Amino acid sequence: MKYYIYLIFSFISFGQVAFAQETIKTSTKAIDVIRLFSVGNKIEWAVPISKNEKILLQWEERNTSFTQSEGIRSFVGYHDKNLVAVISILDGTISGNIRWKEKEIVLKTSEDGFLILYTESSNHKCGTCANGHCHSEKPSTKRPVLLSDSDTSTPSIPNTNVLRVYRLAMAISYEYFSDTSIIGFSSKVEEVKKFWATKEMELNEVYTRDLGIRFEIVKDEKLISTQKDEISGRNADYIINNATRIINSKIGNHNYDLGIYIAKITGLAGLAYLENAYKTEKAAAVALVSRSVIMHEIGHLFGARHTFSITSPSRPQIDPASDKTEMLTGQSIMSYGNPRDFFSLRSIQMIREKLVNVPYFSDTNRTQKVGNNPSVTNFPYGIAIQNQPPTIDKTKIKASYKIPKETFFQFYIPAQDPENKPLLYAAHQTDIRPERQASNARFLTRKATSSNPVVFQTEYSERTRNEMANTKPNAVGTFTFWLGVSDAQPQQTSDYISQYDMTQTQVIIEEGTPFKITSSMKKVYKGGEDVQITWNVDSKIFDKNTSKVRILLSDDFGKTFKYTLVASTENDGNHTIKLPNISVNTIAFGEQKWNINAGIIKIEEIDGIAYALTTFDPKVGGFTITRDPSLPEILTFTKTPEASISVSCEAIPNADDSQFKTSGCDLVNITHQDTKIGGNCNYTIERVYTATGCNQSLIFTQTISVRDDKAPTFNEPLPTDISVEESKVPTQVDLTATDNCSENIQVTKSQETKEENGNRVIIYKWEASDECGNKVTHTQKITVIPSEIIFVGELPKNMTVTCEKEIPSVPTLEVSGNCNPKVVYNEDTKSNEKCKNDYVLTRSWTATNDCGKTITHTQIITIKDDVKPVFSGNLPTDISVEENNIPTQVDLTATDNCSENIQVTKSQEERQENGNKVIIYKWEASDECGNKVVHEQKVTIKKSSKPTPPTGGVQPPTEKEATQEMIVYNGVSTESGSENYLKFEPIENYKNLQIEIFNELGQKVYESKNYQKNGEVFRGYANVKGVFRKGKRLPTGTYFYVLKYQDITGKSNTKQGYLFVR
Repeated sequence: MKYYIYLIFSFISFGQVAFAQETIKTSTKAIDVIRLFSVGNKIEWAVPISKNEKILLQWEERNTSFTQSEGIRSFVGYHDKNLVAVISILDGTISGNIRWKEKEIVLKTSEDGFLILYTESSNHKCGTCANGHCHSEKPSTKRPVLLSDSDTSTPSIPNTNVLRVYRLAMAISYEYFSDTSIIGFSSKVEEVKKFWATKEMELNEVYTRDLGIRFEIVKDEKLISTQKDEISGRNADYIINNATRIINSKIGNHNYDLGIYIAKITGLAGLAYLENAYKTEKAAAVALVSRSVIMHEIGHLFGARHTFSITSPSRPQIDPASDKTEMLTGQSIMSYGNPRDFFSLRSIQMIREKLVNVPYFSDTNRTQKVGNNPSVTNFPYGIAIQNQPPTIDKTKIKASYKIPKETFFQFYIPAQDPENKPLLYAAHQTDIRPERQASNARFLTRKATSSNPVVFQTEYSERTRNEMANTKPNAVGTFTFWLGVSDAQPQQTSDYISQYDMTQTQVIIEEGTPFKITSSMKKVYKGGEDVQITWNVDSKIFDKNTSKVRILLSDDFGKTFKYTLVASTENDGNHTIKLPNISVNTIAFGEQKWNINAGIIKIEEIDGIAYALTTFDPKVGGFTITRDPSLPEILTFTKTPEASISVSCEAIPNADDSQFKTSGCDLVNITHQDTKIGGNCNYTIERVYTATGCNQSLIFTQTISVRDDKAPTFNEPLPTDISVEESKVPTQVDLTATDNCSENIQVTKSQETKEENGNRVIIYKWEASDECGNKVTHTQKITVIPSEIIFVGELPKNMTVTCEKEIPSVPTLEVSGNCNPKVVYNEDTKSNEKCKNDYVLTRSWTATNDCGKTITHTQIITIKDDVKPVFSGNLPTDISVEENNIPTQVDLTATDNCSENIQVTKSQEERQENGNKVIIYKWEASDECGNKVVHEQKVTIKKSSKPTPPTGGVQPPTEKEATQEMIVYNGVSTESGSENYLKFEPIENYKNLQIEIFNELGQKVYESKNYQKNGEVFRGYANVKGVFRKGKRLPTGTYFYVLKYQDITGKSNTKQGYLFVR
């Protein structure tokens, strides 16, 4: 995908005022014209275009969104199938505009009721540079992103069966609303509404016919600026960058689909961003009141680029925003030139390739969106219309054709419409030259026509009979042409969408002898006269051995060639023909009064594009033929059926002689013979009618293209999509089918299974095909409702408890699903049972349904009593007593978290320590699972220090002896076998030693709650986790200890100090 910087805008050439202006008050009263238009909805009226000039137009009424609501009648005026004028009538006044030749004329009603003409020369341009700003420079806004790559085009136009309807907000600036001149609205709202009605009508004439877009102008008076506002005096760039925001504030973002500001901008005629019709900034366009400018800028919004080659004949600049497919300033809407009332094939392709991908709302309330495209944020309303596209027989179009220079050429476009609708034909040179590449356009781009072939020859003005500029085919080179057909009608109804087919070819024009008739023609001939025709044939380009030509006669100066003088002859430059015994007279040409001789002979290349005419200059004229009464009148067909029709196999028409009318003989017998060409499918019937009479015969060949493009139809009611439970999936039924052409239709069945949204989906498919490969399929989608069942809510989790009494009660589980689900509890089971409070409990629930599905949930509860009993009350502590003061062992009791009755057993033992007798009292409490707790009391028995005094002797002192001071051995060695550990003496004077040792950083490295008992001493090894691994030797250094202890009196003390480890 490519990105474009292009901001598309119109500018005024030479930097002058917008228009060369001329105001004319006519003598035509508006009320007289209104009476004329009141007769019916189809009338003729010669509309004035100057003081002394009128043009006769065929007028047709068009309904707009203002017809019923505002009572505004609107009409379009056509001249020779070209849209020339539009008018609207309201309350005795007429307003509108006329585009004729190179003029755009505003038509209004004066205060006293006469028609006023305001003539504008159409020299305003839509270029790429203005006010010093070009697209090669950095843009003032973000470059737009194209929805498709418009630089690499294939010769095809996408078709769609959806007419997209856009609500168009056409905002009116205060400068136009208050303007009292003929181009303004004189502060009258009804004038604006007539203007809106006219614009809606003329936009729809072109956009609906060529593109499949219809507009409905938003009838909201808030779009009219009745006083100066933010837009007043602003330039075009400011307006388009703010128009969407301003219109949104006036009427709301959701009340319109597309917007454009009508404002008096200076230096420019219009400005728009490319492709913004598909974006949020959907009103990024501004234009003057000109019809062609408004159509042009809206075309940019839909993605069409410029098509002209140069911006102005006097200033032939190259526009990088143009594809440069049209000669000079161009002819189509996206150009600068004239008539600018049609879109070229290139513009149609650019818009349609984006438009068909635009999602749309299928309802007028715009709630049901159809389609999805992340690149599009703006969605119109869509009307579905069934219309099959025409088809070009591309096998009959060569990839390239070669002709010599200054040779006329033509394209017969072999096309058919499946619904036998009349077709329009177009051949546009489309050599795309992007950016600053020079244009290769050498041939004018013309609006599609009902005439086939499409011709390229020197043309002459109907007004002056002078040669028209740029029509003589004198270019040399290779040129690409797009050949297109559509079933669009020049004046079609609103609810219709045109379909297209297109192909591409190249025309190679080389230096050489032009293919021209060289023989001189007389001015007057008699019927039956022999005429020798000679013409130039360049043998380097045309092969005389294979090249053939056809010779035709026109009796209307080349508008049609009704008579075939020679169906086929060698292209050798010489042939004698016999003129038919008919009358060929003079004919009017254009606006001048004197007629010209109408006879012209045409020599055209068969299977090629070159042709030559005996004359084509209206100043010279052709020839006449006077019927010779002595000769029999030439037998001719005056009425024939269509030469080529397309029908389905069941609608082949019977040969019908009544379709013919003849002249030149009173008694004519018509016979026919059919020849079938091709197989049984999509074949051709060549039906040759032969009329005989008066010793003459005449042949008419009708080509009937028979197609079998209808698929078979199923006979039975078709199975519909269903949702079923797994146990109720139906089997695939048998279907039969019939066909419009084939007799025996086989129906094949197939099926597939896939997953959708987690569900199993079975697709039953039936396919019926006829002998020509037309197929119809039907699918039945069976969504299998899952039979799976699931538990609902939070399920019981696995858990561990310490006691049986902590086991929770059994919960009731719930289940959901299809096929009548239910759940049962499967009781519980014990395993690994070691004791009453040490085992594994397994609980399970099973859910089942009637479809045979089963699920189970299991909960495992581990009961593990690993908690020891706890002694009750204060426990006896270690003591030292004298021999005559030994306490007896007390009774202790204990409690447990699980067991109720805990037995405490007592025992004691004696031993010697440091010469003293020591009694160990021991208590042991155990629960039902063997968890034990033990408590010991150490009673050290000292010998009495008071000897028995002798009778009558001296008694010992009675005061208490002073307690010996604690001795600390603080040198610690980590060497194996060393007895240098942290030691406190005399140990028998102290009990319940609790110590903590810290390093220099204050981090604990050792602790003991029973120091210097049972071998618990500090030898320089850590016994706590953290800084050092437990059991790891500590580094040499100074450490700090805190010792808590009790002396023999039971008094608690604390001692602190340093120790040294080496």
